[in-house]
Amino acid sequence: MNLLKLLVFDCDGVLFDSKLSNINFYNYILKKIGRPPLTLEEIEFIHMHSVDECMEYILRNYPEKLELAKKIQKETSYQLFFKYITLE
Repeated sequence: MNLLKLLVFDCDGVLFDSKLSNINFYNYILKKIGRPPLTLEEIEFIHMHSVDECMEYILRNYPEKLELAKKIQKETSYQLFFKYITLE
């Protein structure tokens, strides 16, 4: 098993662009709960907010789906979406 030797936090997009990765991550969750993909407005929101804020925002019209969506989010490995991260 390979252990991580370095962990880099890139909070402001200087090193990596994770926007497409985040779009795919949230669309994955939305598909699992039977909701349509993110709107352009939601895409702009998710790029600048925490996971909890994003989940509440994108499901603001479907509050009954929030608990299930959060469960899926916690059970989903973000590694599935690494391939969408690009260098700045």
